[in-house]
Parts: sequence; structure tokens; C-alpha cells
Amino acid sequence: MCTIPKSFKEKFYAEYQKGALPRDILKHHGFSADVIGQRRIWSITQHIKDEYAKYGEFHEGRKPPGPSKGPAAVSGQDPLSRLESRVEYLQQQVEFLKKITSVGISRK
Repeated sequence: MCTIPKSFKEKFYAEYQKGALPRDILKHHGFSADVIGQRRIWSITQHIKDEYAKYGEFHEGRKPPGPSKGPAAVSGQDPLSRLESRVEYLQQQVEFLKKITSVGISRK
């Protein structure tokens, strides 16, 4: 995962608002659009637009600094949300194991 500096987000957003295409903005700042790929270009654009829409400004990295209230504040989630995410993740792992097990059984 890479983080985008605040200064780049500001430049990108300003140029985007003027009508420049994300691919051209990245190319102008020295990034190869062919190496980055269309999906990642779209993702970068979405992250920058979403951050501005949510906070009205840009921050270093992905999330703005917030007040620290213990472990839940560090993770950015309350304990219940964290547990729900964990259960969902474990369910995905179980489904994956079922699939690879069934593939192994069907090949014998």
C-alpha cells in the first residue's frame, strides 16, 4: 500500500476540478499511467474525491489524525464493528477452505 502526500492530493484535485483527466494529471506529475493501470488510476481518483467530500480538506496518508481514546480509536472502529469484521473475515476463510477442499476431493 502506498500513501499519497497531502500536497499531491491538493494539486491533483485542483487540476481534476479544472477538467483534466486523471491519467493526464498523473502523467504530468511523472507517473506512468500504463504502469499504474486504469483500475488504480480510478481508485486514486476516488480516494482523493472521497476524502475531500468527507473532510473538506486533505490529510497526509489515508486518514486524518483524530483524538486517541485507546485501542478502539487506534483501529478506527469500535469493538463491536471490529468483531463483526473479524467474523466476516473468518467466514470468508471457511468458504475458501471449503472450495479448495472440494476441488481436491473432485480431482481424486
